[in-house]
Amino acid sequence: MRARVIISNIRRLSLADKWLFFRAYLLATALRGSIRVLGFKKTMKMAAPFSKFRKTDKYQPVDIKKYNKLSALSYRAGKPLFNCLALCIAYWILLRRRGIISELKFGMILEENKLKAHSWLEYEGQPFTDENEINIKYTSFDKPIA
Repeated sequence: MRARVIISNIRRLSLADKWLFFRAYLLATALRGSIRVLGFKKTMKMAAPFSKFRKTDKYQPVDIKKYNKLSALSYRAGKPLFNCLALCIAYWILLRRRGIISELKFGMILEENKLKAHSWLEYEGQPFTDENEINIKYTSFDKPIA
């Protein structure tokens, strides 16, 4: 049932949004493999040339909402293939290439004597995700990672 809803949501996207979704999905999958093999630091160093910031005034607030919606859809569609970190790095790269500055944040929480971690993007101090409890639930580091 969940897969049908996700596929239905993907089918409703415009052709340009489907292409963006596909690029993010492939990039997140590749980043997940790279993080597992090379580690976080080397993966970020390798991704740096691809995340060159393009200064532009062309993006609109609508673009932010579109990327937010696509990132949430990508996360639901790709859970077995990649995790939140790989997806956040993928959208961080895509947003920077579009001229939108976002911050990569890490947070942690202690649940049932287990330390759980999560990563997310923030745009102008607001979590770039459909989960409203991030600031309440997770304790983030003081500075953004990227």
